[in-house]
Amino acid sequence: MRTPASQTYTLWIDDPGGVEIGITYTRSRYYAATGPTYDCGGTPESGGEVEIISIERDGKRSDYSDAEEVEWRARIEQNATFTEYD
Repeated sequence: MRTPASQTYTLWIDDPGGVEIGITYTRSRYYAATGPTYDCGGTPESGGEVEIISIERDGKRSDYSDAEEVEWRARIEQNATFTEYD
């Protein structure tokens, strides 16, 4: 079975004001670094990038600030497990 280059997810969080926020994003496939072999000098890690597609606040599509995007991206990457592709 082929693994897709990226997958789409939705993360639901509650902000301090009690508003439910849905963050829809894609994450590209993560490739771990490999060590050298007789055939190859090794490869660096790559992938695992997160792209936010849309935000919903209380079920309605919403705009978001650059600061919010940075915060959400960090939260997604902090909680990300790349084993979903294995």
